[in-house]
Amino acid sequence: MQDVNWQINHPGIISIEGENGSGKTTLMKLLSSLLELKEGSIMLDEKKVGSDAYKKSMGYIMDSPILFDDLTGTEHMEVFCELWEMAPAERELYQANVYEYAEKLNLSKYLCNKVRTYSLGTKYKLFYILTVSRKPTLLLLDEPFNALDFRSQEIAKEILSECAKNAIVILSSHQKELIEKLSQKRFVINQKRIEELRQ
Repeated sequence: MQDVNWQINHPGIISIEGENGSGKTTLMKLLSSLLELKEGSIMLDEKKVGSDAYKKSMGYIMDSPILFDDLTGTEHMEVFCELWEMAPAERELYQANVYEYAEKLNLSKYLCNKVRTYSLGTKYKLFYILTVSRKPTLLLLDEPFNALDFRSQEIAKEILSECAKNAIVILSSHQKELIEKLSQKRFVINQKRIEELRQ
């Protein structure tokens, strides 16, 4: 990508579209701090990309979640609490969110089991609720919900729409139906530039 000046001012769900190799995943990795920005800047409410404050305000859900096989779902929740240095009140709210979303996604009965016993869909559910329960102000999703059955997809979409009332949600997907149903704004990467698609 080159000469990109992209500004998002309001909460809501935004889609990034483009052909394979156009740069969608690269953009997501730049926004998530996984790739270092060599030129220019990325800011979130005056927080610079890569800073601790930026990372704490951002959540990134990739298509293949990174989890620890020998930990249970509940233990992962504790790891997230420690990782993000949550204060007691913040931790209590976070845990309440996790349990609420786990119930909605029929995940509660698996939380005490080690992740190595999970199916791919169950792993995705766990990482999804662990991330959205933090209530980040920037939430990134790369090819979301591919591992979920239809019913779980619908519930995950409802949760995402609720989160988007107070967050900027950016998703990259080839699922046309998903994009059309969820997105308030749609952008395409075309010849290394980001262009808005008028709906």
